Amino acid sequence: MEGKIREFVGDGSRFGLEAQFVSQSPPKGTGDALAVAASYIISDPFAVLYADVFFYPMQSAWETLLDGDDAKIFCARVEDTAHFGRVETRTSPQGVMLDRIIEKDGKTRPGLVNAGLLLLPKTIFQALNVQTVTERGEVELPQAVEQISKHGTKVLVKQLDGWFDIGSLSALESASQFARSAGENEG
Repeated sequence: MEGKIREFVGDGSRFGLEAQFVSQSPPKGTGDALAVAASYIISDPFAVLYADVFFYPMQSAWETLLDGDDAKIFCARVEDTAHFGRVETRTSPQGVMLDRIIEKDGKTRPGLVNAGLLLLPKTIFQALNVQTVTERGEVELPQAVEQISKHGTKVLVKQLDGWFDIGSLSALESASQFARSAGENEG
């Protein structure tokens, strides 16, 4: 759906943004997607948002994300982590910190999952450069985030409540219905 996204976003000006597009060829995972875009990223730290997620309310999540320069990974609590990157945390004086991420292990259990909203330092690119390609032929961003956290980068874990994985039409419809009802309850 790259063409539809390019058409909708355009140069970004109607949203008050400057948009540039970079394509993976072929797609090789979330880490590879970020690595391909590395030369376009100017700020340090910088925000990453997965295209197949929705969260509400967005404004408070973005405010939390941009509060300070510490690396952050936003997580959502779900009943079944089997098809997501399960996030394990530890508590420290600085707050809830990333301990590790277990990528799509197929084990049914409740827990925290990677919600696809992150604030990362540019040192993530060094971690991506040494990542092992998975059995699926992908370079995984979550494993690079775990790696920088193990090597001295403080990665805070923040929780999102109104989070949806919108990778299917039915999930997108559920998220849209949730946002409409939440908006009606606010006003």
